[in-house]
Amino acid sequence: MKTYFKFILLMSSMMMLSQTSCGKYGKLFKDYQGYINGKAVDSLCLDNKLNRLEVTPLTISIESEKNRSKKYKSDGSIWGVSRGDEFFRFVEKSSFFDYGKFIKVIYKSDGFVLYSICEMDTYGLNLNIEYFYSLGINNTVKKLKVKNIEEDFPNPIFLVEAKKLYNLYDQDMNGKYLLAKLYEENYINQK
Repeated sequence: MKTYFKFILLMSSMMMLSQTSCGKYGKLFKDYQGYINGKAVDSLCLDNKLNRLEVTPLTISIESEKNRSKKYKSDGSIWGVSRGDEFFRFVEKSSFFDYGKFIKVIYKSDGFVLYSICEMDTYGLNLNIEYFYSLGINNTVKKLKVKNIEEDFPNPIFLVEAKKLYNLYDQDMNGKYLLAKLYEENYINQK
């Protein structure tokens, strides 16, 4: 009888652990400070296949197994979203966006962040991918083009090599962005 109770106690504690442990979270952050401090305004365990967190340029949708469904619009109320290893940041209306949007971080280091946004065209026929960068995760986002890179990165070796790229967003065979590799070689590894 004593062994039976020990077994029940062990099983119930294992069940409690399995219910509370989660390896992959989706988290929403109200602002940059919340992101730095890890204070999410909403989160969801993504290990559970019934839980979903979808991020589009205009909305964030959360659906959970507990029939909880929430939508956040790209109105600035959410600054950033992490979905496992992915991170999306909100960008205000600007010269290149008619309204605020969520863009995906595709490379991040101290002093250089690359972003992409993928949208369908007006007719829903073509997929358009645009690339952007900033000098930090909370800095002003700019279009990824040579003119902007020249203004922000004065290193002549870096600029010569960047101009040789066919596209600033080209990747090597392993999926690493060539511009990011150049940045690391000319800025990070030089310190």
